[in-house]
Amino acid sequence: MWCQKKIDKPLKNIKEAVDKWIFSFPNRFLRTCSYPDVQLFFKTLAEKNIPIAIYSDYDSTDKLSALGLSADLIVSSTDPNINAMKPNSTGLNSILASFNIHDGSKCLFFGDREELDGKCAENAQIPFFLVERATAAKSLYKNLADKMLNTVRI
Repeated sequence: MWCQKKIDKPLKNIKEAVDKWIFSFPNRFLRTCSYPDVQLFFKTLAEKNIPIAIYSDYDSTDKLSALGLSADLIVSSTDPNINAMKPNSTGLNSILASFNIHDGSKCLFFGDREELDGKCAENAQIPFFLVERATAAKSLYKNLADKMLNTVRI
């Protein structure tokens, strides 16, 4: 609505433009821009029977599909039952409830923004792993997958 006030165009047109240029059009390029070995990391998590939940401020179903990734649960801040943006922890608390997890310390929340993702994890009392772009672009996900393959899950 703030955009509508600035450019004096119908809200419907603004929503259509945002949907196309932010949420749809870029998806075709995502796979070529993904971090190396992120598919291997997801595969390793699945092989180890470690549930994967994706929590994003905006719906990420189409993005995951474009990346060739799947998750056990996808939650968005814009979901009607969440309706709260990060760093509010409602989304993470919903994920814990969905997986029937009573101790968030048994989980790990990956994010790329300390001020939103990190604070959100802190609010939900879940350990946080900051994904730094430079490290992720090199070997982060391969290293994590290798470590998991050499670790016994208790």
